[in-house]
Amino acid sequence: MKLDRRHKGISSLAALLMLLVFAVALLAVLLGGANVYDRLTVRDSESYDSRTCVQYLTTKVRQSENAACLSLSQFGDGDCLTITEHINGTAFTTQVYCHDGWLMELFTVKDAGLTPESGSKILKAQALTLTQEGSLLHMNIVDGNGTPSSVSLHLRGGEEGQP
Repeated sequence: MKLDRRHKGISSLAALLMLLVFAVALLAVLLGGANVYDRLTVRDSESYDSRTCVQYLTTKVRQSENAACLSLSQFGDGDCLTITEHINGTAFTTQVYCHDGWLMELFTVKDAGLTPESGSKILKAQALTLTQEGSLLHMNIVDGNGTPSSVSLHLRGGEEGQP
């Protein structure tokens, strides 16, 4: 009889130890998964910010009527992409530029004399550099995380903005 109680006590202790080992293993897997998830979330967020800046600029260029509507200039302290369009006989410009850590957009009547602070904040960005070589437009942007991205677009005369 004494042997049976001792055997039951050892069996109960073994079961508790196995349960404890299982709980520790489960906790380790959950914590490891949470760390992996956090790293992936940060990486995806940074990648999203970078891709979105480039896509925004690319879309703005492709929405223009043609290459003649696009021009590069200085606005504030940096480069500016200016898109000119005529609406009901009035010339309007859309200016895309970086100012105070933001990619900004300003839509206004041409030559309105507004300052860079007047634009709307679009995305966090540190710098925008624009150059044009013939029909090739180079756009380099440093997003809010400090990640540089670039895109080069061939400007097709008279084909932009067409469905």
